[in-house]
Amino acid sequence: MSTFWMNVLDAMLVVGAVVVALALAGRRHRGRSSATDINLIPPPDGYPTWLDFAVETFDTRGLWVERLLAEDRDDDRDAMREAARTELRSLRAAAREQSES
Repeated sequence: MSTFWMNVLDAMLVVGAVVVALALAGRRHRGRSSATDINLIPPPDGYPTWLDFAVETFDTRGLWVERLLAEDRDDDRDAMREAARTELRSLRAAAREQSES
């Protein structure tokens, strides 16, 4: 497995763990809606959550170079970031479904 895919898998595992933790925290803190209510450091200005910040500031340059050199693929860096956004939306939807059941 290439380093790129190992990095993607690692990132997915981290995001998945964070989503599970957020879902569990939501169950424990029903009715609380802000990060400060559950004693978390608030995300940077302009980002509703740390996950949004992570996705929007995701460094695609290293992954792009690695794919270009190792696999001779010139993937669109904007498409990489959009794929991360799509995965985050899917994880949020799954967390919502889980918390509603």
